[in-house]
Amino acid sequence: VFASMLVTSAGMLVIRSMSIVLLGLTGRNWALGYIGADVCLYLVVKMLRGDFWYWVPTGGYAEILSSTIARILVKIVTDFTSLV
Repeated sequence: VFASMLVTSAGMLVIRSMSIVLLGLTGRNWALGYIGADVCLYLVVKMLRGDFWYWVPTGGYAEILSSTIARILVKIVTDFTSLV
C-alpha cells in the first residue's frame, strides 16, 4: 500500500509540473492563467467552507492580507512538494 501511494503521489507531482511546463511553452499567459485559476478556486473553496482565516489575530486589513498570503504559500508548497 505504501509503495502504491508513493508512486501515485510522485506521478501526480510529475503530471502537475509537466502540465505547467507545457502550458508555459505554449504561452506564458496560459501557464499563469492556469496557476491563477487554481489558486483562486482554492481560495473560494476555503472561503465557502469558512476555513479562510489564518490563526494570527492581527485584525483589519492586515488579517485579510496575512490570511491570503499564508493560504497561497501553503497551497504552492503542498502542490509542488507534497508536504502536508
